[in-house]
Amino acid sequence: MHLLSGPRMDEKRYIALMADETRSLLLFISDDDGTLSACVCVEHKASTNQVYLGMLSVSPKQQGTGIGRFVLQTAEEQAVALWGVKSAIMNVINKRDELIAYYERRGYVKSGDTEPFPYEQLRGIEDALCEDMFFVRLVKPLK
Repeated sequence: MHLLSGPRMDEKRYIALMADETRSLLLFISDDDGTLSACVCVEHKASTNQVYLGMLSVSPKQQGTGIGRFVLQTAEEQAVALWGVKSAIMNVINKRDELIAYYERRGYVKSGDTEPFPYEQLRGIEDALCEDMFFVRLVKPLK
């Protein structure tokens, strides 16, 4: 079931993301052919001593190979090493039950917090194919 159509990222959003000093984009390149295998956006939330993980994506050809788990673990470990954060947080669309279950298997739990889905901000970039979406906040304590 597709919830969004269109590109997740455009050049303007990418440039703004890279200009923000509180965020880093970790890119994982395939050794086989040099293509992008996975990425994750890592944002330090100094005021709460947390790291926000977003835009975690894995190439469809690489899904099921363990790279998603590796990317997530690497992002968490780097955040602890660089900033000494105590927990990781992320938002997942409420309709993505299989994705929420994936993160729960990796130690994340639902915090009980939700955020509205940004329908208006996406217009012209990607289109929501469902009207009753919101974000579920997941949190994981880090060592």
